[in-house]
Amino acid sequence: MVCTKKKKKLGNEFELNISASFFSTQPVITEINQTINYAAIYELAKSEMMQPRELLETFLSDLAEKIKRQFPELVKLKMSLYKLQMPLTNFQGE
Repeated sequence: MVCTKKKKKLGNEFELNISASFFSTQPVITEINQTINYAAIYELAKSEMMQPRELLETFLSDLAEKIKRQFPELVKLKMSLYKLQMPLTNFQGE
């Protein structure tokens, strides 16, 4: 997912957190098609992480659009993406 030459060479690991809320018209959910399939969201995220982009913001926008398109019943989607190793000299912290 990194694009600059230096970033491509160094690589990086990321942590992606996704929180999704939806509105159900069903009083009791008894089947997977009545809810959000989180395995499908995971697969979308995994697939999108494999696509190189110049900016992490572009990745998040693209992923959000694909998730919303696949699950129009979503009323709230929150994502946070963290670089696990910052490639900055003498950088410490979270």
